[in-house]
Formats: sequence, structure tokens, C-alpha cells
Amino acid sequence: MFRSRLLRYVVAFAEELHFTRAAERLHVAQPSLSQQILDLEEELETKLFNRNKRGISLTEAGVLFVEMARKSLEYGKQARIAVRSVRSSTHLQIGYSPYVNPELILAVRSLLEATLPKFTLELKSYFTRRQIAKLQDGKIDAALVILLVIDSGVVVEPLLSESLLVALPDGHRLARHRSVALSDLRDIPVVSFPQKLHPEVYQQLLDGCARAGLTPKIGHEVTTFPEALALVAQGKGYTFIRKCFTPFFCPGVVLRPVKGNPLTLETGVAYLKRGRSPQVDAFLSSLKRLGNVDGGGVLAA
Repeated sequence: MFRSRLLRYVVAFAEELHFTRAAERLHVAQPSLSQQILDLEEELETKLFNRNKRGISLTEAGVLFVEMARKSLEYGKQARIAVRSVRSSTHLQIGYSPYVNPELILAVRSLLEATLPKFTLELKSYFTRRQIAKLQDGKIDAALVILLVIDSGVVVEPLLSESLLVALPDGHRLARHRSVALSDLRDIPVVSFPQKLHPEVYQQLLDGCARAGLTPKIGHEVTTFPEALALVAQGKGYTFIRKCFTPFFCPGVVLRPVKGNPLTLETGVAYLKRGRSPQVDAFLSSLKRLGNVDGGGVLAA
């Protein structure tokens, strides 16, 4: 029997027909993905993919295997959801992006303790794209994600919209201004999160900058706020950040609002369109009681 991870690899590669894109989507190294596909074909003694100068395509056997793999993954997901539902009708596993406003996480925890005291809440931190995969696999019940999320099998309800501010070196000429236009940043490198962490949010921010006359020049890519702010303090560029992450600030950094229409970052709750459990319904019902959360949106996804 093939492991579900290998079936996911084959399905993702069949949909992308590109090793690099499939590897990024699966959060695995490209050589590992390539080797596992080759090992599978060797085990089956059948080619699943045609590889030539014109590109990659599915063989007749590959089409059949991918169809069965999709069905197997779906059955497995439904089985996990059913088992977890039987195991505990009051156990909630909620994923959250490490870039979600910390006050929102605390507010959700406090809300559930007050409104659903019999529920056992387990919070798990993953980047947004991995959360969606965990959600689809039935390994978490719902997720607090950074938007955009594009997936036909997932419903996303917005919870919080936060403006992005500009973090600058305190010695930079723009630091003397009370606010900064995005177009003023065109000659300064940006400290950014990698595109592969959340391509949709990355593109959304690029589009917002473009509308304001800014084409960001990537200076450094990091995955944490402390790294980004340390680079800003060293004069390596600027970064976008939300008010809620100012506790990470270090000496040598100033924060300025954006003139005009600022960039925003949204947080939402995601859950499966089908097979929603009673505990997820209870969780979503409780979230409707959640008021505004102070703070404000980005470095990443």
C-alpha cells in the first residue's frame, strides 16, 4: 500500500507538471520529490510521466494512477475526520499562522474558554499554505490564516483587517517625516518574506505597491520579524510591519504610517466546505462574538 504522502506527491506533480512548482507547493526539496517519483515508477515497473524536450505529461497509466490516488486521498481524509469526530466531540485542533496578530490568538483562546468551557483547545502553528494542506487532510479542524487563500474546497471568512506601516532606519531621511508615501521608497531595498511562503499575499502586496508607483527592490528575504527589524536597524532597507508586532522593535528603527491608501493585511478563519463537524460549527458560532482586536498587519504569511 502506498503512503498518503507519496500519493499527494504524485497528485501535486500531475497538477503542476513542473518539479520546482510541485516541490514548493509540497514544501519539500525538489531532488527528493524527483527521486520519489522515479522510485515509484520503478516499483510499478511503469512510467507515469512522459519527460522530453517538449515538457512533462501524464502517460495513460499515469492518468489512471492519479485518478485513483485522488480518490484514495479523499477517502483517507474523510476517514480521519470521522474517526476524530468519534474520538472526541469536544476536542478542537486549530491551526494558526505565526504571522497572525498575537492579540487575536489570545482573544480566540479566551473566547473559547468563556463560551465553550467543555472544549479542549489545541493550537498548532504552521505557515498558511501548510495549514490549508493540514485542513484538507483532516489533521486540523479550522485555521486562522493570512489572506488571500485560493482553494475551492476551503471556505474563508475574514476576521481582521490591519494596515501596514513602514519600518525605517532611524537615520534615514524619510524617518524625519510623519508619514511616508510608498513611491518615496522606490530607491530603498525592502526586507521581505520569501514568495514561496505565501505567493498570493506576496503578489497582493506587489500589486498594492504598483498601484502607488512603487516596484519594490528585494534586498533581503527573512521569515521572522526580529530578523527583518535587525536588518532595518543596520540600514539594510525598510520593511512593512503591523502595529501588533512593535514589541519586536529594536533600537535604530522607526515606524511610519503610509500616506493615502495604505496597504492592508487580512486575517480570516478557514474551514472545509464539506464534512464540517459539530465542534467546528460551535467554534465558528463562538467567533461571531469576537469583537475588534487592537493591533494592526505583515511581514509574511
